[in-house]
Amino acid sequence: MQKDVTIDSKIGRWLPASWAIHDSARNLTFKQLMRHTSGIRGAATEWESLMNTVAAPITAPKTGEYSNINYALFRAMIPKLHDSVKFRSQELKLAPAEFRKWMSQEYIRLVNLQVLSKAGIPARGCAPVTGKMTMMMTEAPDRLIGSDYSDWTEKCGGGGWVLTTLEMSRVIVYLTHSNNILSEAERKLMDDNRLGWIARFAVTGGLAYGHDGALYVGRNEEEGLNRGDVGSQNLIVKLPNKVELALTIHSIGDGWRPLYDIVTLAYNNSWK
Repeated sequence: MQKDVTIDSKIGRWLPASWAIHDSARNLTFKQLMRHTSGIRGAATEWESLMNTVAAPITAPKTGEYSNINYALFRAMIPKLHDSVKFRSQELKLAPAEFRKWMSQEYIRLVNLQVLSKAGIPARGCAPVTGKMTMMMTEAPDRLIGSDYSDWTEKCGGGGWVLTTLEMSRVIVYLTHSNNILSEAERKLMDDNRLGWIARFAVTGGLAYGHDGALYVGRNEEEGLNRGDVGSQNLIVKLPNKVELALTIHSIGDGWRPLYDIVTLAYNNSWK
């Protein structure tokens, strides 16, 4: 892994050399991606979308606005950060489509190696697991229907990892209470700069840090998210007093649930 990279390093040299890269993307920092202050907008994380994003001028304000693309770009950079010589060799040797597949597979391998295995989690990926139920559902009183997750192998990064709620809890516990994944200094850097945390909010006894995600599939022939659609909401939270939370709800009702409000109310009330 490259040792001369900081959160303020520019990302340009770590993107594939074969990509067209506009200066506005080349000069973005890792911190801007992880804080969603890059000015990047949009949610599509397929390879074509990532390539188009870095090739075009980024003109939106550098204010905090979540975009899956910020995280998905690491699918192209983590393999190069890990071994730039091997990365360049593969880039020169393989056809463009095959090189993108290699980057996807290498990214998944490295996340397993550097994160999941260090939390005691078996190898996982970004596609539904054969023989396992991973359904997004409707909610009573609607007729019970479901939809399986699609294969995100070629677009994961801003989402798409297939983990159980227990495995999510192992990640947040090991991240918080051990040096297996991050050192104490790295954890402080993450919290102080809100790297990877979507939310930082006050609760009884201090600050909580969280990251949430959601998916849905329209099933009721109405535009947008409505009752009768199927979906899933997921959340990990690091709370004060050595309390962590992983939450998964595999159904949606009239709209997205206010998960952070629910967690805040439950946590604060637990101290009364």
